[in-house]
Amino acid sequence: MRIFTVAILFIPFFYTAQSRIVVKGNITDEYGDPIKTGVKIVQASFPASLVNSDDNGNYIFRYSYSSNQDDGLIFHSTWFQDKTIRFTKKLVKRTVEDTLYLNVKLSYIMLEGPVITRDKAPEVVFGHPVKSVQDFELDGGRLVLLTFEKSLKRGAEVLLSEGDSIISRYSVPGEAVRLFKDYLDRIYVVCKEQVYLCSFRNNKVAISNVDVDEFYEHTWLILDTLDGKFYYSNVNQIYPAYEYFSQIVTDTLGKRLHYVEDELIMDLYRAEYKANGQEKLWAVRKEMATGIDKEIWIGAKYFTNSMYYKVPYAPLFIKEDTVLIFDHYKDLLYKFNKQDSKVDSVPIYYHKLTRPVKWKQPLLSDESTEQIYGLFMKAGHYHLKQIQTETGLASRAFRVYYKFVETLKVDNGFAYYIYRPYESAQERYIYREKIGL
Repeated sequence: MRIFTVAILFIPFFYTAQSRIVVKGNITDEYGDPIKTGVKIVQASFPASLVNSDDNGNYIFRYSYSSNQDDGLIFHSTWFQDKTIRFTKKLVKRTVEDTLYLNVKLSYIMLEGPVITRDKAPEVVFGHPVKSVQDFELDGGRLVLLTFEKSLKRGAEVLLSEGDSIISRYSVPGEAVRLFKDYLDRIYVVCKEQVYLCSFRNNKVAISNVDVDEFYEHTWLILDTLDGKFYYSNVNQIYPAYEYFSQIVTDTLGKRLHYVEDELIMDLYRAEYKANGQEKLWAVRKEMATGIDKEIWIGAKYFTNSMYYKVPYAPLFIKEDTVLIFDHYKDLLYKFNKQDSKVDSVPIYYHKLTRPVKWKQPLLSDESTEQIYGLFMKAGHYHLKQIQTETGLASRAFRVYYKFVETLKVDNGFAYYIYRPYESAQERYIYREKIGL
C-alpha cells in the first residue's frame, strides 16, 4: 500500500513542479539538409535561455519544464520561418532519462515579392537575315559576335558591330565553339583544337594564334585583378573541390585564399574506390607514378561520368576593393580585403530555392555597375535578382520578356541575350532590355 501511495504522489509532482529536461536533436531545412547558418533556440518563457545550433545543425538545450502548456521552444533563423514547439504533457512523456530527442524541420522564407514585367517587346540589338549569333561579348559599347550561316565547323566569323551595322569581320579557321573575355578584357575565339586572340585596331578585326596549353593553364583560370594582384583558382572539371589563390604579378607563388568543396559529392566520389575492386590495382599504380591519390583516379574515371557529378560552383567577384566568394556549399558569402584577410561573411540562401523559382548557375556580374545578379528560372522565363552583398539577400525579380533565351549577360543595367522565336525562320538575334523599372 505504501508503494502505491508513493507512486500516486509522484505523478502530479512531476507535471506540476519545475524540472530540467535536456532537449537535443538536429535542425534541417524542408529538403532534409542540415541548417549550417546557426539557428537561435530560446524557451518562450525564459528569453535569457538563448543557445545556438552548431555548424551541422545539432543543438542541445536545457529546458525548464513546468505544467504551463503555453510554454515551448522557439527556433529562429534569418532565412527560415520561425517555429515554436509546445511542450505538452504528451511530448514530455517521450523523455528518456531526462533527455528528449527532438529533430526539427524549418521552412524557407520565400522572399519572392513583386516581379517586374514588361508588356513591350525588347529591343533588337543585332539581327541579320542569314547570319545566326552563337556567342557575343560587349566591348566598350560595341558588340563582338561569333556568327555562322550554316555551321560553326565551316564559315564561322568574328564580327565587330554597332547595332545592326557591321564594322568589320574575320573568318575563323577551324571549328569555333565560343568567345571568352579574360581578366584584362581581351577577347578570344575558343575552337575545338585552337584558341585565337582577337584584336580590333582601327576598328578592324584580326585574330592570331595563342599557345593552347598556356591559355588553359593560366589565362583561362585567372578571374580578376586588384591592386597589383591577380586572383585565380585551380578548378578541375573532374574533381569536386578546388582552391582560390591571390598572387602578386611579380611573384611566382600564390597565396591560398579559400577552399571550396562539395562534401556530399566528394563522399560519393571517393566511395567509387570502395565499390570497384578490379580497378584498385590500376589506381594504386597510378598513385605511385603520379603522387595523385588512388581514390581520385577511380572517382575521376567513373563517378565524373555519372549523372550525379557536378563541378562545384562558388564564383569569385571583385566589387570596389573587396573580393567576394559565394560559397554555395557553406551557404556563406565571404569577403576579403586587399591584404587577403577575411573581413566578413554573410549567410546566403537564394541557391536553396527550388520551388517555384529555381536558381540557375551562373551568377552574373555587371562590370559597369559592379552589381551581381542571381539567375532564376520559372515557367521557362529567366528572372534576374540583384544580390545585396551587404546582407546576402536577393532583391525583387525582373522577368526576361521571352522564354528560353540563351547566353544571357548583363551590362550597364541591361540584360542582353540571344533568342530565336520557336518554329520561326528568323536567325538567332541579340536582344536587350532594361533591368528594373
